[in-house]
Amino acid sequence: MSLIKNDFIDRLLADTDILDVFRANQHEVKKVGTTNYVCKSPINDERTESCMIDIRKQMFFDKSANISGNAISYYTKVRKLSYREAIQELAKLNNVTVEYESDKDASKYIEQQNKIDEFRPILKSVQKQFVEQLNQLEKSHPAWKEIKKRGYTKEIVKEYGIGFAPGGQFLYNLLSQSGKVSPGFELGLINEKNNDKLNFRLTYAIYDKQNQIIGFASRALRTEDKVKWMNPITSLLYDKSKQWYGINFALNQIAKTKTAWLVEGYNDVIAWQENGIMNTISPYGKEFGTGQIAVLKKFAQKVFVCLDNDGPGIEAMLRNIPKLFASGLNVEVCQLPEHEVDGKIVKLDPDEFIRIYKSEIEESESTLEEFLKQKGFIKNGFAFLMDHLIVGDNDIEKAEGVKRCVKIIDTIEDVMFKNLYTDMLEKFSKFKKKFINDLQKDISVKKFKEEKFEMGEYILPPELQHKDVNDYLEMIKTYGFFQEENQIWMVRESKQNDPPYYFDSISNFSIEIIQHMNDDKFPKKLFRVKNTMNLEMIFDDKATTMLNTSLFCAALESKGDFIFEGDAKQLLKLKKYLFRTMGTGRAVDVLGWNPEGFFVWNNKVTIPDVGNINMDKNGIFRHNDITYYVPSANEIYANNPTRYLSQKRVIVSQANCTLTEYLGQLRKVHRGHAITGILFTLASAFQDFIAPTIKGFPMILLYGAASSGKDQLSHCLRSFFGKPQSVIALGSKKSTGKAQIREFAQFANVITHLSEYQNGDNEIDETLKGIWDRNGYKFGTIESRVSSDEVPILSSALVTGNYFPTNEALITRLLWEEMHKTEFTQEEKNEYNKLDDMAVDGLSSFMTDILLKRSQVERRFVKEFRLWTEELTLRKSFKGLPSRIMTNHAVIASMYEIFKEDIRFPFTREEMLEHFDVMVSNQRRRLDNESISNRFWQRFVAALRASHDKKLFKDRDFKLDGNHLYIQWTNTYNAIQPSWYMSFEQSCPSKNDFRKRMMDDASFVEEIKSVKFGTGENAKVTTALMFDLNKLKEADRMDVMYAIENQAFSTATPLGNEVINNTSSAISGQVSIGNDTSDDDLPF
Repeated sequence: MSLIKNDFIDRLLADTDILDVFRANQHEVKKVGTTNYVCKSPINDERTESCMIDIRKQMFFDKSANISGNAISYYTKVRKLSYREAIQELAKLNNVTVEYESDKDASKYIEQQNKIDEFRPILKSVQKQFVEQLNQLEKSHPAWKEIKKRGYTKEIVKEYGIGFAPGGQFLYNLLSQSGKVSPGFELGLINEKNNDKLNFRLTYAIYDKQNQIIGFASRALRTEDKVKWMNPITSLLYDKSKQWYGINFALNQIAKTKTAWLVEGYNDVIAWQENGIMNTISPYGKEFGTGQIAVLKKFAQKVFVCLDNDGPGIEAMLRNIPKLFASGLNVEVCQLPEHEVDGKIVKLDPDEFIRIYKSEIEESESTLEEFLKQKGFIKNGFAFLMDHLIVGDNDIEKAEGVKRCVKIIDTIEDVMFKNLYTDMLEKFSKFKKKFINDLQKDISVKKFKEEKFEMGEYILPPELQHKDVNDYLEMIKTYGFFQEENQIWMVRESKQNDPPYYFDSISNFSIEIIQHMNDDKFPKKLFRVKNTMNLEMIFDDKATTMLNTSLFCAALESKGDFIFEGDAKQLLKLKKYLFRTMGTGRAVDVLGWNPEGFFVWNNKVTIPDVGNINMDKNGIFRHNDITYYVPSANEIYANNPTRYLSQKRVIVSQANCTLTEYLGQLRKVHRGHAITGILFTLASAFQDFIAPTIKGFPMILLYGAASSGKDQLSHCLRSFFGKPQSVIALGSKKSTGKAQIREFAQFANVITHLSEYQNGDNEIDETLKGIWDRNGYKFGTIESRVSSDEVPILSSALVTGNYFPTNEALITRLLWEEMHKTEFTQEEKNEYNKLDDMAVDGLSSFMTDILLKRSQVERRFVKEFRLWTEELTLRKSFKGLPSRIMTNHAVIASMYEIFKEDIRFPFTREEMLEHFDVMVSNQRRRLDNESISNRFWQRFVAALRASHDKKLFKDRDFKLDGNHLYIQWTNTYNAIQPSWYMSFEQSCPSKNDFRKRMMDDASFVEEIKSVKFGTGENAKVTTALMFDLNKLKEADRMDVMYAIENQAFSTATPLGNEVINNTSSAISGQVSIGNDTSDDDLPF
């Protein structure tokens, strides 16, 4: 379906009388006053007329139905036609044929129009909010004072869309809630820091020729604001160089009278339009752009220029009036008088003029335009130029002004006006006609030579003959090439190197480097290329890609049909241009939390205390004036089954339930285990902040038999960070410990699932301990023989398995969940399935809301953590446990305290503490029964009571000095090692490893290098480990003391200085071995 030309729509609106529209649709209209008509509502049934038609503004206002608009709006809002159908109906009414775009132009237009359709509702919503904000203000507010100063009625405020922008993050909050932050930034509503650009300002809605909103102008209301008036930024909707303020009301009258009034400010437009000169528009300042003049020329033949009559205003008129003459417009100038205002003589602008002269104008019974002419405020535009250009004390000075006037006359095409202005110039300047004619000839000859040279210096190729070479001159002269129609056109070299210059295409694509991405080891550049078939690719490659043509061609051709035919010299020219125009940023390789202060998903970016922003289809977003590139989010990898598979799972998905509903169901299904899981998930989202504070980070253990629900609980918790990643099987040897650690560096502030834990594997235990401690693995680098780097731990660990750890140091690093329930009723199974269904669409939208509260965590965590540590230390269930267990529970308890006002937890504080009691009770039991220390003292006591060849003897293998026990380690180890496996069904640790573990025990005091064991000839000095028996658990201390005391009364004696296992050596007569030694194995 072909598209209707915009230019046709503009002309159609200009030629349409809205009164004809109402009459053609059988509405009985009545005239009220001089310019208004009324009729009954075209939508609602009513007895009296409430619909007003303003023929000056070509607008209707239906108060009954609360709608308004222009002729097109009538058909779309009243007749409920589509925009296209409305244009066709208007064309029929005006008896004209609809003009359509070519199919080639239509495809580009559709793409642009889709973007506009996204922007337009945003501006309409913002306008509605600004109006509501204004109406909520007290009449004493500066905004209403400014309105009162202008003398505006409520009707004027409403018609011209005047509102109030409170600033701060008022707009940002509205945009983020609807997912419109990115278009809000493109429209200039918010800045890079996500603050509103319009801050405590009076706003003026800006409309295009078709009465569609395109932006907001604004006026400062505080004296300290440096910028008094602010225009919108250039966007798809607003382009200052092509649009006029007030055109929506003025267009029809301009087209009818072929005349327009050009004033400087927004209030000037309102003042003139509201007082009878409807064909008044403003260029958003003092400058008339070429595009603006081109638009004006379509509908007008004559203009009245009425800028401020002060120094800057006059200078602006001297610059702009020649442009108007050159475009073929006839120009007159209106210079308003001076007047005393607040005790000062000021030159009035139109707004001030109306306020001061309004009563006099009304008394004269003249129109405003007639009044201005009667007062002599209007004069010929060329006469105005002569007044201000031909000045001086002598003819030489005046001749310069005459020359400038001759140049202006030379730009005018109409012969009649040329001659008229030449005659005026001769009379005004009093220079002879021959002098003026000679100047005209001289200027014409120079102009011809300049045009001839410029046209001949660079010859565009036949494919670009429809283009203007001047558009590329700056780039050509600086870099020796230009880009157009998705090709690189390089200046062809010649031996003489004299003009004319020709161009050769050296590529079938255009190119830009979006940004250079700094990195100490792997710097990259982000390229955008688009070929002649309109295939566009954005990709990153090594920073050295443009080092030579071979590397450059290889990189391009790997992406598809992108061919570079240039040589090394041409590549250098291209590189100079691309490097000087590229931006600087960073590639985001690690999804999740990033140190610049945002959480990166693969489809969105969450900025705490700010909101969510979208990245574009190429994975690019901007924050604080820096461009970031997320390779995994680039659409070129969207359907690639081998690239960024893990990263593509870290996405924001909208949940199909509320957070309260989901957490409640999680608690119902997983009981107390859900309490720990929920709080652990919250803490994991902020672990980059928490871990340095406590110098570690908790891990959670879900231990239980098959079908206990531990895998589903893990899946639920990890779903808060997108689609859960594949689990890492600890029991499998497919991935090494280093590879497992790399998984923890792939994402920051998420949860990683380690499954199939089995005890007894020292390498796995050490890896897990390192994860709590945040110790990655180090590797050497090539910078020097001694330099190294480290793969960090950035995510938290959730461990599952049918076995539990027996390493005491590891046990203390875990939040301990034992899940023993494996049989469930049908009702429980139904609830389980319901929980599964609630997570089908994803849960990560909950996490974006949680991440926005990061400042609360940073502000409160340390205080809450310390308070909880103190409370748990005093709690009965925690007494006597290693401090690390308190630390782990204090971390997640702090999350409850920080978020309890924002999240409706499905448990109370007391329920949380009661569950903690259960957890640490199980943990204490495992520590008591399974720890190396506990086992050591069990076997030590047994060795004191053992048969002679496995027995430990006082003063040879150990000695007691008060509460300090000195142990000779080698003899002790040799005594307990043989029976270790039989006792615990587990291999005994190696001697050195065992020794290190015992030195980590709380009862260990120090290692002493020289300790004397025994007396006399059998005395021996050796290294010993010293333990404080008072620091043993009471049961262990009593067992050790009793066994030592019992041995003191035994008749058995040690075997001299030989080691225990050398029983085959000669035994002195002092040693007596018989059946009575079996008493040593008895308990008492």
